[in-house]
Parts: sequence; structure tokens; C-alpha cells
Amino acid sequence: MKIYILSTLLFFSLSTVFSQSGIKTFSESQIKTAICHKWKLTYLEGKGKKVTIPNNGPVLILGFNADGKLFESDGKNNYNGTWTYNHSTFTITTNDKDGEEKHIILDVTGTQLIMKSKFKGIPFNMGLQKID
Repeated sequence: MKIYILSTLLFFSLSTVFSQSGIKTFSESQIKTAICHKWKLTYLEGKGKKVTIPNNGPVLILGFNADGKLFESDGKNNYNGTWTYNHSTFTITTNDKDGEEKHIILDVTGTQLIMKSKFKGIPFNMGLQKID
């Protein structure tokens, strides 16, 4: 019984440490592996307001390939581009139809990617859900 209690306490302690330290504890290859998937935009957050994208709302799909190629879809049109990752700043740089853009990774899990970006100089966060 003592071992079960100690194991449970250790698990919750380690879970708290990992959740507080976030992506800064991950290696470059771990983050790149986590990023290389297809992601669907689920929310935008800026100026203290969070807007959830409804299931029947506008679609934005981003696909990050391990070879540095980027795939985008707005539900009607598909676009290609490239991406790179800078581990020292946790920044994804995309180069696509909109030109070069920098996105700071705030969090990445097995199911979610949250990035901070700018649109016309205004910072916002985008939440994406893994779809592959």
C-alpha cells in the first residue's frame, strides 16, 4: 500500500513539474517531431478575447512536413510553402503566399499546438488541433 501511495505522489509531482516547465524541457528533435503533423485552427485569441472557430466555420489546415515543406488549405484552395524551426527562440518561420512569418511556439502536445503570431503588427495566439 505504501508503494502505491508513493508512486501516485511521485507521478503527480512529476506531472506538475513537466506542466510548469512546458516546451522548454523538450529537445529540438522532440519539438520538431511533435510539430510534423497536420493541424486545424480551432481558436484565435488576441486583445484579451478568445474566438473559437465553429466546426462549420472557416477552415484553416497547416501541415508541417519533416523535409521543411509546408502545406496550407483554407477548405477551397491549397497552398505550398516552407518552414524552419529555431530551437533557441522556439520559433517556426514560415514562407508561403503571405511571405515570411514568425510564430513562437507557446505549447505543443500530442494533440494541440499553440503559437503566438502577428497580423498587421497586432499579436495574437492561434490554437490548432492535430488532425492526423
